[in-house]
Amino acid sequence: MKSILNTFFVNKKILLVSHWAISETPLAIRESFFNIIDNKKVDAFIAFQEKFMNVDNLNYFTKKYYNKINKLEKFKVNFENHYYLFTQSNK
Repeated sequence: MKSILNTFFVNKKILLVSHWAISETPLAIRESFFNIIDNKKVDAFIAFQEKFMNVDNLNYFTKKYYNKINKLEKFKVNFENHYYLFTQSNK
């Protein structure tokens, strides 16, 4: 999979849209995915809940995109904190 994705993403700008999917994926799989796209031109729109299966997603995504966050919006659903994260690559 890594070689296929690396071939596909060569010299292309990527728009990553994830509505709760990445935040509900096990950390090992997330890291495999992000290792492939981390050095690429990526803009992202990620919706996630603050905590899922004992994972602090707010901490995870704000650390991962620390220098790229354009906007982080918080909203409540059924007494839980959810967020929209918007980033823009500088490349």
